[in-house]
Amino acid sequence: MFDLSRTRYSLTQEYPVVPAATVLNEGAITKDVLVNGVANTQLTDGLSATEPISGFSINNNIVPGTQVYFETDTVPATSAYTVQLANGSLVSGQVYVYDVTTAAALTVVTSAPSSGQAWVNLTSGLVTFNASAAGHSIQFVYRWNLTVIQQTIIYRQRPVNAASNTAQGTITVGRGNGNLFTDQYDVTQNFSNVNGLLYAGPNGLITVSTAGSYTPITGSRVIHVPTAADPFLGLTFNLA
Repeated sequence: MFDLSRTRYSLTQEYPVVPAATVLNEGAITKDVLVNGVANTQLTDGLSATEPISGFSINNNIVPGTQVYFETDTVPATSAYTVQLANGSLVSGQVYVYDVTTAAALTVVTSAPSSGQAWVNLTSGLVTFNASAAGHSIQFVYRWNLTVIQQTIIYRQRPVNAASNTAQGTITVGRGNGNLFTDQYDVTQNFSNVNGLLYAGPNGLITVSTAGSYTPITGSRVIHVPTAADPFLGLTFNLA
């Protein structure tokens, strides 16, 4: 989703959604795909440095299915070196664990952790640390899947009229130039030290990483770093 009160864009365009593709989340980056000679759109996939970016998705009739969450906790001084997160059902690949004590990001693994690693159980939200992290202060940033009840409690019920992409297979895309405040970003990335362009990554998520030969978002720069109190990423863009 994106923060409507702080997001500005000079143009909008209605696009057909690529057949068999879905664009449900607001504030995600989409790209042009020609279908029978007509420009359609779908989420960027991060497979090319030259994806033709359409803009960002606008779909305020759909309740967000995930949420970005920040937590800070302390690893116990004695065994077992585990921390239980407030939420389970975490999104794979969208968990960031930062050791505040050593000022270093930990590598997320799926088995018993070595020094510098953290074992995250995506289902339960239980995080296991190596004994070398005993007593350390840890910051967690993760994206988690919401149940229908949680969606309603957090975001309330959306308008009952059908969204355009649900009824007609289309979606509105924001483009032109302006500012975007969105939760559709890669939570494993550090946006606090970004001096250059941002990139469109897999699943329409905004990233600072160029590891996948991702497409740069023209005219972009960070204007707000996500925090626990304000978890939106703010960026400028120029998508004429």
